[in-house]
Amino acid sequence: MSEEKMFQKKKETRGRQKIEIKMIQNHASRQVTFSKRRAGIFKKAAELSVLCGAQVAVIVFSPKGKVFTFGDPSMESVLRRFQPTAEPLGGPPALPSPPPYTVAREISALEEERKRLQEMEETRKWTWEGIDVFWWNRDIDEMGREELMDYKAALEALKANAIMKARGNMGVRRPDNFEDCGGNIGFSHDPWLLPSTSVFSLAN
Repeated sequence: MSEEKMFQKKKETRGRQKIEIKMIQNHASRQVTFSKRRAGIFKKAAELSVLCGAQVAVIVFSPKGKVFTFGDPSMESVLRRFQPTAEPLGGPPALPSPPPYTVAREISALEEERKRLQEMEETRKWTWEGIDVFWWNRDIDEMGREELMDYKAALEALKANAIMKARGNMGVRRPDNFEDCGGNIGFSHDPWLLPSTSVFSLAN
C-alpha cells in the first residue's frame, strides 16, 4: 500500500472526539464513566507522588454515597497535617477540632458499611429496566430511614388486615393445615403463606 493511500485511509477516521461535560443520563454509562474517571484520578495522584515526592490524599464520593480514598504515604498521615498545632492570636482559644485521623477512621468505617450496599446494587439484575419488585420482597438493608418507616407501617397494616381475615375465617371453618402455636396463627403446610416466625406472624 502506497503512502498516499495510507494517508487517505487515516483521514477517514474521526479521531478523538471531545466529550461534552454534562450529566450522563444513562445510568449504566454513568457508572462506567465514574469508575474509569475515578481510576484515572487515583493513577494521576500516584504518579504525582512518585515523580515529585508529594504527599497526596484524594477522597471521592460516588453518586450512591460510597467513599473511595487514595493516600500516599497514607490517608491518615496526610489528613493529620491539617490538625491545628497553635492557638489563634487574640481572643479566646478556638475549640479543638476532631483529629484528622479520627475523620479518616470514620470515612473508612463508612466505606466498609456502604461497600456491601454498593455490591448489592451492582449485582442486582432486573428482567426489565425500571420495573420494581413487589414491595414486600425488597431488601430492607437497601432502604433509607423514611423507606423503613413506610415499610414498617405497611407491614403493620398488612398484619392487622390478616388478623381480621383470620379471625373471620375462624368462625366459619378451620382448615386442616391450620395450626395454633403458642398464640401464633400460622399455616405451616401452605406454601403460599410465610411461617409464623416471620415478620408477617399473626401473633396477638
